[in-house]
Amino acid sequence: MKKALNSHLLTTIFVTLSATLSIVVNGLIAGQFLGPDALTAYGLASPVLILLTALTGIFSNGGTIRCAMFIGRGDDGSVNNNFTVTMLISTLIAVVYSVICMAASGPLAQVLGADGAIQDMTSGYILGLGISAIPFVLLQNLILYMRMDNSQNLAMASIIVTIAVNTCCAMYSVLYTDAGLFGIGISVALGNIAGFIVTLLYFLKSNRRLKFSRPSNMKVELSEVVKSGLPTAINRGSQTLKNFSLNLFLMSLAGTTAVTALSVQTNVNQVLIAVSMGYGMMASMMCSMFYGENDRDAMAGTLRVTIKSGIIVSCIVAVITIIFAPQIVSLFIPEGDTSMAVECIRLFALSQPTSTICLVFLYYYQSVRMYTLAYVISITRGFLYVFLLSVLLAQFMGTTGVWASFFFAEALSIVTLILVVRVKIGRFPRSMYDMMLLKEDTSDTKEIFNISIRNDMNEVMTLADRIHAVCVSEGISEEKSHRLSLCIEEMAGNTVQHAFSDSKDHYMDIRILIKGDDVIFRLRDDGIPFNPIAEDHDDHYGINVVKAVAKSIDYRNNIKMNNLTVVL
Repeated sequence: MKKALNSHLLTTIFVTLSATLSIVVNGLIAGQFLGPDALTAYGLASPVLILLTALTGIFSNGGTIRCAMFIGRGDDGSVNNNFTVTMLISTLIAVVYSVICMAASGPLAQVLGADGAIQDMTSGYILGLGISAIPFVLLQNLILYMRMDNSQNLAMASIIVTIAVNTCCAMYSVLYTDAGLFGIGISVALGNIAGFIVTLLYFLKSNRRLKFSRPSNMKVELSEVVKSGLPTAINRGSQTLKNFSLNLFLMSLAGTTAVTALSVQTNVNQVLIAVSMGYGMMASMMCSMFYGENDRDAMAGTLRVTIKSGIIVSCIVAVITIIFAPQIVSLFIPEGDTSMAVECIRLFALSQPTSTICLVFLYYYQSVRMYTLAYVISITRGFLYVFLLSVLLAQFMGTTGVWASFFFAEALSIVTLILVVRVKIGRFPRSMYDMMLLKEDTSDTKEIFNISIRNDMNEVMTLADRIHAVCVSEGISEEKSHRLSLCIEEMAGNTVQHAFSDSKDHYMDIRILIKGDDVIFRLRDDGIPFNPIAEDHDDHYGINVVKAVAKSIDYRNNIKMNNLTVVL
């Protein structure tokens, strides 16, 4: 599990960065070459881009959450229908968004609090963002879907191309044209078009899982995608509302200097939040797949690993940010007094570990359809607690109170979540299973055995004998118990011999379930891809024996893990 998490984590973080790093780069270019007013205008326009990412998140996150669940169930038809419906509807939404931004950029800039020359710059950037909406949505959706089909390298390539083209075009715009923020907005569009073209190479793969199909049950699928993706959109939408409200509040409290400081924080947040969201999205993808398999232990293990690793990495990121805050701020504000922005960044950095915890649980509850809890986290951490604490603390601490509210809001959101769980289970949570809040399984599938063993043939042989005894004690016939122990010995032994290319310890997860008259054996490992049912294996006698005695065998490689299911 750790290997699968680590192999996808970097890609997932960069997927998040692909949607936000261009924002940061453009903010740097605006501050360095166009001046403080341009950076203020850029900050005032930021809710428009955050709202676009929120709308995109409904479909990219909601769609991939459901897609992962269907993958866990082995339902390829639903996988392709989900992919088709998500891409189609999100594109239509992007078209509408694009038209609105291009037709009403001036009034939108005014509503966001811009006036005078700053209003013209804000309007120009919004116009450029409107043009970029369609390629932005297409790119984000495809990247998130591709990573589930083991196409991380292509996803990374498209992200690199997107950022490189955006940066080059933005630099050309400010150095050789008078397009201003409008030119930077156009650069976002060009970068996303280039990245989208790279993602199209995915469709040249002959063995790709995702295929466009004739959409069916569109209303039902769209409804489920929106339900699954809405918590993420509300989280980002809450941040849009937070930025809008704090811009107005800070303008009245301390003027454009404070708004500029918040603009720098918004840009820095786009980078730092990618780490927290990366862990959250990984937890969502893996838990969705395990939820489809009804594997609670794997879900609990995923949450433990992501939270522990996420906190460690977030603490390191926070310390680095605090130490180098002056240098970071100077990238956005090359001249003048930067003390307020430095203080803002340092106090904001303290919230990174708590932000990671909030986002992991937000994405988890989203993946298991506990939407109310996801909404609670989204609204409290994204807007409600930040704004209320900002107004309260500013009475005593001025702008320092506003910057301190970022940390206190995240911490208070965690306390709120714990209290909600306390109400639901009747006591304070004592384990990850308590925080998961999953109901008892009422299906006719019963788990009788679940274990992880090392890639050691001695453990495989011992395990086969143990499982035979467990099956007999559960009332399974001697014949079927013998067949099951044979299957485990052959398939797990085959994994030990062929799936691992190094001498390090690896682990295989083995589950035994009973469903009606069927006994189900599931084996998951993080070895090299090996499909025992793809072709005849004349030199693998054990595999052919299992094929002969099994009712059905299914193999899938999901998120770089081999998943084998044998039904007897």
